[in-house]
Amino acid sequence: MTSAELSFLEERLISTEAHLLELLAPIVGEQWTFRETSERWSLAENLEHLVLFELFIRKTIAKILSEPAYTGDAPAIDDAHVMALREVGTTKLISRDVALPKNSLGTLETLLHRFQRERAKTITFARSLRGDLRAHRFAHLVLGELDAYQWLLVIAQHTERHIAQMKAVMADPHFPR
Repeated sequence: MTSAELSFLEERLISTEAHLLELLAPIVGEQWTFRETSERWSLAENLEHLVLFELFIRKTIAKILSEPAYTGDAPAIDDAHVMALREVGTTKLISRDVALPKNSLGTLETLLHRFQRERAKTITFARSLRGDLRAHRFAHLVLGELDAYQWLLVIAQHTERHIAQMKAVMADPHFPR
C-alpha cells in the first residue's frame, strides 16, 4: 500500500466513523430497536452488523496476506467500483452469516464503544501492513475478486451504505420521536 493509499484509506475510515457517531448521538430508548418492517434491520442491528463485518474483514485480510499471492485469471476490478459500493442504494445485499446481527452485543453505549474500538484496530492494522496488498485477494459476494487494499476500502464504504440505511429507518413516519 502506498502512502497515498494509506492516507486516503485513513481519511475514509475516520470520516465514516465520525459520520456514524454524529448520526447516532441523539438516539434514545426505543429508537434504538425500531424496525421499519420485519425484513429491515434496526439501528442496533445495523451497528452490530458493522462491528461483526469489520472484525471479519480484518481477520480475513490477515489470513490472505499470510498465504501465497493470487495467481488466478480473474481481472481485478478498479478502486472506483469499490468506492461506488455505497451508491448501491436500496438494493439489498446478502450478508455473510458471520456478520449477521444476533442482538448479542448489548446497549447503544456498548455497541458504539465496540464500533469505535474495532475501527481503531482497523486503522492500526492498516498502518501496520507491509508488502503488496494488491497481490492477495478474496471474493466479495457481489463485486467479485477484491485485493486486500480494496477490502480495507470496503470497510469504509460499507459503513456509508449502512449510514444510509440507518437514515432511512430514522425517516420512517413511525420512527419514535
